Amino acid sequence: DSGSDDDTVKVAKAHGATQVVYNAFKGYGQQKRYAEHLCSSDWILNLDADEEVTEALRDEIMMLFSRNVLEAACRIRIKDVLPYEDQPRLGAYSYNQIRLYQRKCASFNDSTVHDVVVVKHGKTQQLSKLMYHRSKRSYRFQVFKLNRYSDMQAEDYYKKGRKVSTIRLLLEPLLSFLKSYFFRRDFMLGIDGFINSLMYSFSRTIRLAKCREYYKREAYLESNKHES
Repeated sequence: DSGSDDDTVKVAKAHGATQVVYNAFKGYGQQKRYAEHLCSSDWILNLDADEEVTEALRDEIMMLFSRNVLEAACRIRIKDVLPYEDQPRLGAYSYNQIRLYQRKCASFNDSTVHDVVVVKHGKTQQLSKLMYHRSKRSYRFQVFKLNRYSDMQAEDYYKKGRKVSTIRLLLEPLLSFLKSYFFRRDFMLGIDGFINSLMYSFSRTIRLAKCREYYKREAYLESNKHES
């Protein structure tokens, strides 16, 4: 836990956790690398708080362990589940990530924003069953989350010296909406998919606007310093 105020520690202990460790949050990759170092078992299954291992996925993992046919790391397809739904709709957006891996063969990178498991040696296999992702618990929560995440993305861009062109700022809203609505098949979700695409477009655009703001503030302070 990184100092959350949503009763995470209390809930964890109520469900049998004998120890809950605090570590100040410095970035997604760093936090998960710290958690890796606390683990004592050979295998790690990375599961975020808004994700769910389905019964089918649980059974598949247990079967592979019992047969001893697991490679160094396993990719799991993760599907979005909209608020007030029990399972993903037809055409729901999904992504494929390494979530189950051997500690000696793989680990998270140290990126502050893009936490990704990097396989150092060994093969990767694909699991067939799904994990569910319930990140959109409400539009209010979604806006709060993307605002916080875009802050981190903008700061990461700025520290890496990545500047944002006017052309990109003009095109980003439309292209992001089209990507979400057609490429991610949000059009199959009706009006909910339309809203999802608008939210995605906003999230992709606001990170660029915030990065541009860093440079504008820098130029303003530099100008005032020379004038004084």
